[in-house]
Amino acid sequence: MTDEKIVQGNARATTKDENFYIQWGYETVKANIGTANEVLKLLITINVALIGGGVAFLYNSDVPEGFRITILAAFFIGLILAFAGVFPRKSTIDVRMPDKIKAHKDRVLDSKRRYLWAASAFTVFGLLASAMAVSEVRICF
Repeated sequence: MTDEKIVQGNARATTKDENFYIQWGYETVKANIGTANEVLKLLITINVALIGGGVAFLYNSDVPEGFRITILAAFFIGLILAFAGVFPRKSTIDVRMPDKIKAHKDRVLDSKRRYLWAASAFTVFGLLASAMAVSEVRICF
């Protein structure tokens, strides 16, 4: 005999609402990587548009060269990071082992989130630098 204690309790079937939310939770977990990819693709589109607009509007403008370089570099780095986050990578996993699949998917999602935050940070920095340039606020450029 083992030293395990027997615990008695009451059980009931889950309600329709509980089943709905449980299923929704599973779907959300499965969709996280796809959602991160879609947001990274949007960041690619936004940064390409911001680079194009920045080049067009900053050419021969009164904005100091330091601001122009900083703004365009921030958008370009954001673009590169977003592209790197979307770019597929080769990996090998044993599909017969659920814990290995979960660990792999967690690593993929963590990686995509890091790229997402980094690309977003550079994009926001570029937008803030643009706002400073337009409003003629000078800090160190």
